[in-house]
Amino acid sequence: MASSNPHRREAPAEPLKRVLGLCVRAIAGDGEVQVSYAPGKPQIDGKLVHLPEPSRVPSRQEVAVIRGWADSLALTAACHDVKLHTRLAPKAGPARAVFEAVERARIEALGANRMPGMASNLTARVEDQYGHGRYAEITERADAPLEDALALIVRERLTGALPPETAKAMVELWRPFIEDRAGRALARMDALAEDQETFGRQLRDLLRTLNLADELADGEREEGGDDEQDPAEGSESAEQNAQGEEGEEASDDQRGEGEDGETTDTTEDADADQFDADADSEESAEAREPWRPNASVLENPEAFGYNRVAPGTSIWRKACWMPPGCRAS
Repeated sequence: MASSNPHRREAPAEPLKRVLGLCVRAIAGDGEVQVSYAPGKPQIDGKLVHLPEPSRVPSRQEVAVIRGWADSLALTAACHDVKLHTRLAPKAGPARAVFEAVERARIEALGANRMPGMASNLTARVEDQYGHGRYAEITERADAPLEDALALIVRERLTGALPPETAKAMVELWRPFIEDRAGRALARMDALAEDQETFGRQLRDLLRTLNLADELADGEREEGGDDEQDPAEGSESAEQNAQGEEGEEASDDQRGEGEDGETTDTTEDADADQFDADADSEESAEAREPWRPNASVLENPEAFGYNRVAPGTSIWRKACWMPPGCRAS
């Protein structure tokens, strides 16, 4: 059997792949996470992170985008509770798409705000996502994906990063509508990025203000229903009227509780309480601290071999280099 040649040169992208694997595990805080490379959409599946296959001689821009995806998915492993997300997220439709996109913005903001080098990588990922001409050509709100516009607005509020040039027109088509309808819900979310559950509940409130409440899961629709609504929500009269009719029927059944105005909890309150009880049954032991599955580089970068570096430089202390043969973009 022929022996392998010990002097055989490896492909220029191989050192990059090895370094990315090490960095993903460090950011995730989980040595069992594995990284694979293949064409297709980057994603995380349990402890397997799928990244784009780099070119044999990748450009600087390509390396930055792949590193951005590596950071994003590693942050997902470190800062995202899948079971909690499944309970809170709408089941399907535009509401689900919005919820998923905004949760991605929340996750990436956690890393971008702590380490500017990571922020640079994530910016490259976002710019690549919206670098296609179809976004720049959008001129009508009907053609502008709400989930993309809202995710970029949330990203801007959480990190201060403006939307990419190619997506600015799309965002501005939606911004007045979103801020008029959901400005107060957005303001409440600004300080909640560290807490996935509370952030997710506020995001559900935001979906209601954007007339996406009908797509929330049955039995969860009225969660947080006691929160005050924005005054600009007049166009939601159909939903409000339906709630008003239910309230009148409930009040008729409750008149016997006393003439002094005291009544029992309404069905709306009972549904919200039941959902809260279900959600708290698994999470109460964690108090209300932000969820972290593992010790992560976000908590103590130096312990994992990283520095909190100056803006514009790389997060990777031992990987701020280009693989041999990489060409400048």
